[in-house]
Amino acid sequence: MENLDLISINVYSSKDSLSIHKSLNGEFIGYQLLFERLLDETNEMRESKFGLYQYFKPDNSHDQRILKEFDKDYQSGKSIWWYTKDCCISKLLNKAFKSLNIDDIIIFNKFIFDINKQIKDQHKLFLKTKTNSIIQFYRGQFLSKDELNRLKSNIGQLISMNSFLITSTNKEKILNNLTNRSSLLLNDLIKIFIEINVNIQSPSRPFSPIKSLNNYLNEDDILFTCGCIFRLDEIYFNEDLQIWNMKITLCGDNDSDLKEFFLYLNSELNGINKYIYFGFYLFQMQKYKLCQEHFEKLLENQIFNDPIDVAYCHYGLSRVNYILGEYKSSINNLNKSLDCLIEYSQEEFKHKLIFQCYNDLGQIYLKQNQFLLSLQFYNKAININNEHLYQTYSGLAHIYYKLDNFHLSLEYLQKSLENKFISSSYAKTL
Repeated sequence: MENLDLISINVYSSKDSLSIHKSLNGEFIGYQLLFERLLDETNEMRESKFGLYQYFKPDNSHDQRILKEFDKDYQSGKSIWWYTKDCCISKLLNKAFKSLNIDDIIIFNKFIFDINKQIKDQHKLFLKTKTNSIIQFYRGQFLSKDELNRLKSNIGQLISMNSFLITSTNKEKILNNLTNRSSLLLNDLIKIFIEINVNIQSPSRPFSPIKSLNNYLNEDDILFTCGCIFRLDEIYFNEDLQIWNMKITLCGDNDSDLKEFFLYLNSELNGINKYIYFGFYLFQMQKYKLCQEHFEKLLENQIFNDPIDVAYCHYGLSRVNYILGEYKSSINNLNKSLDCLIEYSQEEFKHKLIFQCYNDLGQIYLKQNQFLLSLQFYNKAININNEHLYQTYSGLAHIYYKLDNFHLSLEYLQKSLENKFISSSYAKTL
C-alpha cells in the first residue's frame, strides 16, 4: 500500500499564548480531545453497529457494494484488514480526519477504536523483538506549500498527525516511490520525505507492524495509531533528490514538551471533565446537532456522579437550545443545571456557572420581552462576583432601553464598558 496520501498535520506552538479557540493551538487540542474520546476504553457512548451505506449514500456502484459489505460483515478482528483494503473505507475516514468533519469521524468511532486496539496488541509483541532502543521509520508525503511554510516556521515545536499513519522500515522503497512521482501531476503540492525517530524505551502511543493483519501482506509497513504527537526536528531541501526532507521524533510520555502541553491543556480545561469540554468544543465548531447528542448521551449513560459535571452537561444543552431558538428547552436545562449547582454550592461559595445560568436566563427572557423575569435573573447574577458582569450590565441596559428608561440604560451601558475593560486588562496579566 503506497503511503503517499494527503493527511492533516496540526502544530502546537509554545509561542502561541492565545486562547484555545482563537489560535492554531486550538485545532491541535481539539484533535487530541477528539482522539481521547474515540480511543477511550471506558467510552460507553460508542455505537456497536455501523450504517455507513445509509450515511454516505455513495453514487459509485462499487463503493455502494463495499459499504454494504462492511456494514454486514465487519468484525473487530479485521479492522486493520479493512483499513488497508484498497477501497473507499480508508479514503472516507482519512478525508474526514483531514477536514475535521466530526460527523463523518464519529460514524467511524468503533472502527477507529478497533484499529487502535489491534495496534496496541501488536505493539507489545513488536517491542519484544527489538534490541536497539532507537529505530527509524519512513513515509512519503504530499504537502501544500502553505503547510510546508507553516511547518518550517515551527521547528522544535510539537506536531500531530491527524489520522492513522502508515510508514515503512524500507527507506529506499519510500524514496523511490516519492522521487518517481511526476511533479507535473502535483499542481500546488510538494513532495516531502519524512524520517521518524522512535525511542522504544520511552512509552508512547502505539505503533506496530501490520503484515499479519493487513490486506496486502507488505512486511515493511508499520502503522501508527491516530493522533500521535511528534517533535518537529528539522526540514531542509535535498538538492540531489529535489525533494524536501523532514525529521521528526515520536514524543514519549516523559517528554518535557509533551508534559508542558498537557499542563497547558489542563489549565485550559480549568477543572472541567475532558468529555464535557469536548462537547463545548463541538459547540465552538458550530456542530450543534453533534454537541446536543454528545451531552444527551453523557446524561443518558449516567457517565458522571458529580453534580457539577451533570450541571455542565445541562448547561451545554441549554446553549445549543438557545442557538436553535428552543427557548423553553433552554430554560428547562438551565434550571436543571442550577438545581445541581445550588445543591453543591455553599452560601459562602457560589460556583461560577451559577452566574452564567442566571445571566443566560436573563438573556432568554429579554429575548422573549419578559422584562420583569429578565430583571429578576440579571439582578441575581449581579449579586455574584464574576469577571463577566459586563454581560449582565449590557442586558440590563437593553431592558431599560426597551422600557424607555434611557437614563438607566445609559448608566448600565457605561458600567458594561468599564467592567469589560477591567476584565480584559486583568486577563492580560494572567
